[in-house]
Amino acid sequence: MTTNDRTGATPGPWIATERCGYHEILAPDDGCEWYGRPNMHAVAYCDTEIDEGEQEANARLIAAAPALLSQLQYAVKLLGAFPALGGTAQVQSMRAAIAQATGGHHDL
Repeated sequence: MTTNDRTGATPGPWIATERCGYHEILAPDDGCEWYGRPNMHAVAYCDTEIDEGEQEANARLIAAAPALLSQLQYAVKLLGAFPALGGTAQVQSMRAAIAQATGGHHDL
């Protein structure tokens, strides 16, 4: 398994899938096999004690995390090029979300 140098997390893309009554989030991993899925490993599982629809929604959101983070970082970079926008409360909130997702490292 490799990690993303910027966040320390497993790089995406991640996929949400259902197996044996619970939802799991899988990521690419060369040479690994996860229950018949070659080159994949589990990143997370969703609680089976909650409603099926909520499990599925949580799995989709978690699976989208790498792409959402990447796009948010790009948006902050673009907005930062405009002094009138780069310091707004919304951009500061975006930077805080990036820091939360990366353990305090937003590099922007």
